[in-house]
Amino acid sequence: MVGAGTLASASFRKYDFATNTWTTLSQTGLPSSIGTDGKLVSTPAWIDNGFKSFATGTATSGAAATLTNTGKNWTVNQWTNYQIRITAGTGAGQIRTVASNTSTVITVSSNWTTNPDATSQYSLEGNDDFIYFLGNNAVTLYRYSIVGNTWSTLTPVAARAAAPGAGMSGHWIHSVSASDWTNENAILNGRYIYSFRGSNTADLHRYDIAGNTWATITWAPGVEAMSTGTKWCYNKDRLYVQRDNTGRWFYFDFAEQAMQPWSTMLYPQGAVIVGDTCFDVTYKDGATEIDYIYMVLNTSNVMLRQMVI
Repeated sequence: MVGAGTLASASFRKYDFATNTWTTLSQTGLPSSIGTDGKLVSTPAWIDNGFKSFATGTATSGAAATLTNTGKNWTVNQWTNYQIRITAGTGAGQIRTVASNTSTVITVSSNWTTNPDATSQYSLEGNDDFIYFLGNNAVTLYRYSIVGNTWSTLTPVAARAAAPGAGMSGHWIHSVSASDWTNENAILNGRYIYSFRGSNTADLHRYDIAGNTWATITWAPGVEAMSTGTKWCYNKDRLYVQRDNTGRWFYFDFAEQAMQPWSTMLYPQGAVIVGDTCFDVTYKDGATEIDYIYMVLNTSNVMLRQMVI
């Protein structure tokens, strides 16, 4: 977590569940003041109750910093900044950040300890080492390395079009079911951070993790302006949103790039407040999954939930 306000000791910390302790992490490289609507966005390999693999396979060969699968036809550099894990065979257990790829060869950011070979099975996943920080009323994008305990300021090929503000969103999109998102040879899942700008606008920006570039996304009908009090929750194919404190809920469909009405929360809310107090929980009963969106009402201690159907 990162605390809002003037950067000070313990502004950026992690919580250890096993030891029930907080630890202060490096803050060097962060801005001197943290805005209340900034977002920390992680790209974890483990999601819900298992690893999220965007592609798996068995290598045909390997070398000091590469893994080759001659049966593939990947788009060049589509896997940049993902991570690759050797799951079985020679070199099992090793994890590396992908530096680049050709149609058949993955190049990693640091040499393998044990070079993979034709027995090595692999998984391409979200990068466990990276956490992104965006918002802060600025277009600047920061990235934290968990392994290195270091912050860096990214320099995108194309900068964000405008600074985000109150009511902004920031979500790593990893589980869209549409075929163009799951296509291994031109993968979209795991590649993007979507961020509605907030600031009483309908602007939607998208950061390409592999390409290190921002783009402005045109969506339909494109008329809902988001501001203070707006709540966001990403779940599979959709981003759910309550606009301000109106009680009006919508969902943004990533495959269609369209905003659709979802429900109206009739319980009265107080004045809009800064902060995104919304999250999802998935209940499982064997193969059955039931998703709920939870929310805390604006200026209230009341928490409600809606079933996703």
